[in-house]
Amino acid sequence: MVPILLSATDFSKAHEEDFLAAVWSAFRTQYSPQQLEHYKRLPTDRKALIIDDWHKTKLRRDLQRRLIAWASRLFGKVIIISGDIILLEEMSGEDAYPLVDSNTARLRNSGICYVEG
Repeated sequence: MVPILLSATDFSKAHEEDFLAAVWSAFRTQYSPQQLEHYKRLPTDRKALIIDDWHKTKLRRDLQRRLIAWASRLFGKVIIISGDIILLEEMSGEDAYPLVDSNTARLRNSGICYVEG
């Protein structure tokens, strides 16, 4: 499994092209520009996306759902790391949070949500 690490603040727009640009830019920085085409051809189950600081996203919930859907199509594992505020928002039930149907694990001093693609 080859992971790519991003911050939720890397996504300022919710267009698929912008999402892909952020992912591929992170790959080039974390690995090598020459390996990108090979990475794109890897089977989905060999790729993972880790998004940190999800609680800092400025995207509306519907756009967050869209971003998670795109990530789930491209990556076999999507791991979203967030602060406790997200878990509280999920429990409030006012507006279904994009991660509410995902496999969720709680870590001490942080929240973490795991979405399987």
